[in-house]
Amino acid sequence: VVRMMEEGRRKMTSPQSAAAWTRASKGYRRLVVWQRAHELVSSLFRLTNDMRLAPWLQSQIMRAAMSVPANIVEGNARGSARDYVRFLDIAFASLSELDYFLYFLHDNDLLDDTAYESLVPLIDEIGNKLIALMRSVGKAAKEGTWQRIGEGTAEYLALGDPDRHLPSSSFHLPGGEEG
Repeated sequence: VVRMMEEGRRKMTSPQSAAAWTRASKGYRRLVVWQRAHELVSSLFRLTNDMRLAPWLQSQIMRAAMSVPANIVEGNARGSARDYVRFLDIAFASLSELDYFLYFLHDNDLLDDTAYESLVPLIDEIGNKLIALMRSVGKAAKEGTWQRIGEGTAEYLALGDPDRHLPSSSFHLPGGEEG
């Protein structure tokens, strides 16, 4: 047993294994839904730092916001489609929580109309993309074609530079539909 564990450890630390891990672990950056969720977190970080919110409220807002892209990343790192969908579902629930926090801020005149109206469509877009990704991963799992999204995976990906933010029209659902 110890010998098998040592062999496994050697395999995990080999240069080939490290390169494969890096490719697999960075694949999420090519997901438009992750890109848009990251954009939302960055916008909220700047926005809430400029607001005078109770520390507990600012913390709750940022926890919910950070949970969306973080769960997309963690789900992508998991080894099964079922786990991936579960983490995408958690991301969706966190997005719903964030939607309420923004409604609360707006309803209590802590967030102006312009900021609120610019964030709501982004939240809606991310929510729709999460649902589409959950359905697509679930379908691929049922068909036995699911694989973790890595650097070279073509499905669910935006075209071009994975580090730039893309318009929502660049997200294509399986079957050619736009999301």
